[in-house]
Amino acid sequence: MIRKYFFLVKRSFFNVLKQKFRLIITVLTLGLSNLFFTNDLFADIVQRGSATTGQISGNSITIAKPTGIVAGDVMIANIIQHVGFWDLDIDASLTGWTEIDGRMFTWGLGSYWKIRGTLLYRIADGTEGSSFTFSLDGDASGGVGGIVAFSGVDVTGGYNAGGTANSGPFDVDPGSYSNYAYDAQLNAPAITTNTANAAVIMFGIVGYARSFSNWATTSPGTLTELYGATNGNNEGTSVGAAWAIKPTTGSTGTGTASLNNNGRNASMMVALKAAVCSNPPTAEAGQNITTCTGTSAIAMTGATASGSYSGTPTWSGGGGTWVQNSNPASATFTPSAASGSFTATLTLTGAGVCPNATDTRTITWGTQPVAEAGNNITTCTGTSAITMTGASASGTYSGTPTWSGSGGTWVQNANPSLATFTPGSASGSITATLTLTGTNGCSNSTDTRTITWGTQPLSGTLTPTPAAGGVCDGSNVSAVATAGTGGVGTIADVLEYRFDGGTWTAYASGTNLNTTGHTSIDIQTYRTATGSGCTSSIPVMVSWTVNPLPTFTYSKSDITCFGAGNGFITINASNGTSPYFYRYSTNGGSNWIGGDAEGWIQFVTGTTQVISPPGPGDYTIQIKDSNGCAQINCTPAP
Repeated sequence: MIRKYFFLVKRSFFNVLKQKFRLIITVLTLGLSNLFFTNDLFADIVQRGSATTGQISGNSITIAKPTGIVAGDVMIANIIQHVGFWDLDIDASLTGWTEIDGRMFTWGLGSYWKIRGTLLYRIADGTEGSSFTFSLDGDASGGVGGIVAFSGVDVTGGYNAGGTANSGPFDVDPGSYSNYAYDAQLNAPAITTNTANAAVIMFGIVGYARSFSNWATTSPGTLTELYGATNGNNEGTSVGAAWAIKPTTGSTGTGTASLNNNGRNASMMVALKAAVCSNPPTAEAGQNITTCTGTSAIAMTGATASGSYSGTPTWSGGGGTWVQNSNPASATFTPSAASGSFTATLTLTGAGVCPNATDTRTITWGTQPVAEAGNNITTCTGTSAITMTGASASGTYSGTPTWSGSGGTWVQNANPSLATFTPGSASGSITATLTLTGTNGCSNSTDTRTITWGTQPLSGTLTPTPAAGGVCDGSNVSAVATAGTGGVGTIADVLEYRFDGGTWTAYASGTNLNTTGHTSIDIQTYRTATGSGCTSSIPVMVSWTVNPLPTFTYSKSDITCFGAGNGFITINASNGTSPYFYRYSTNGGSNWIGGDAEGWIQFVTGTTQVISPPGPGDYTIQIKDSNGCAQINCTPAP
């Protein structure tokens, strides 16, 4: 009886305190209502890890810590103790945990059966072990408990378990286990949330081994079960919990849950206040960047970071190397390729419950294009296509490298050295321009080359004196040359001669060449040109064969007496080409005796001829061969 009296006294005192606390909360709520017409951001309250449960063993219960707990998370333990006959005066407790509510419920003849529910919470500080062992009433003969954890809670801006504002994690002064009944449904009193996005959590205890289902409220509606755990048989105990985010403020309505059978039960709801980010971070990546810097570092000029964030603003993206900086505008990106484009993302990691912030900018870069037209072209292709060999294009440019220049037709090519120009005339010269259209922030690039084209060289003419052919030894020959045509580059008209098929020697037009002692003389002219594809012209040549002068010997037979008229001269010709001819005169050649108009008489036979002069005297005798080469000799009269 003494133990029961103590319980009644404690319960009455507790109820008085609760009423006072509720009055204080009402006043505070009215004063705080205006806080929610701001641009503050509420964190998302989420369950941390998975709920854990444990069974009472002796006078304690050990429950594992939910996984992933970090400092600032809120853990809530819901524990039920069970006994027959004896009172359960002591709530479950553990240093570092704060009791939200604890109370005993009885039933049976003389209130023989008793259960005691305790709801506690703890704000994680990072020093927790892997499990928690709670002390229980020494009379407890059985029971079960569960722990659930949440992140994103404002652990100081809400109410604590005693109803004091700005000192705990609860959005509204926590209630108590209520509506004790023997039936198959939990009915937790409604609570009224003060801020949006509060986490509404309903807890239930049952004095029998029962399962839970159909957790719900009016607002936010259906609740998601966190755990349902039992201990013992039909005479055992059960605990359960479910939750949901309530997007708006106001009443939840009654919280309900179904049991699979009637049982002695009580339930309550609490609401965790969502943490508020009063100065959310803002990432400003800045305007898009288009730059012609090649593989040089690109500064993120124009970027800003503001609000509440932790660590260094971080840039990401692209194929290259980032160098971060506490001032995001001073961070740099060094591309690994000469040109490209990507979306760069600036990320701020929100401090505390503040969300992360990101923003993007497009970075496009290139390398200044360089047009190389190549060396000048001089070619003897006439109107055939000329290939732009030696040209190149580098850097960042758009489209096809473009050649331009008048006087013909261009065929462009992605490789500028394969482009062609087909002249519209047989010869000419232009300045050809190669243009690259810069892109990715790069300017255009141009370069030029001179293209000079013409026809193949042609030799000039030769006018020989005498006419080409055979000439007599000792005579002079010459030729008058004219310039050739065609060719490009360095042009030269070559004029040269040679004796007897020997070495060619430079020749001056119209100069006499003497044939004495030679067998042949050649004079030729041709044109050379240094342009690409130019070949020397086919030489024009005049040639003379040098015929040797015929030689002869003679013998005479004088007259036997003056006036006899029987003298004669015998001539023997050699070295010439038969037939031979002779002529003679008595006055040194002024008047030839007999023969043709020039006095020539053909040898009667071969190389020997007998002359019978008409009388005594000195005779001049001359012979020639069939080439017209003549030889003179004299003989006394016969």
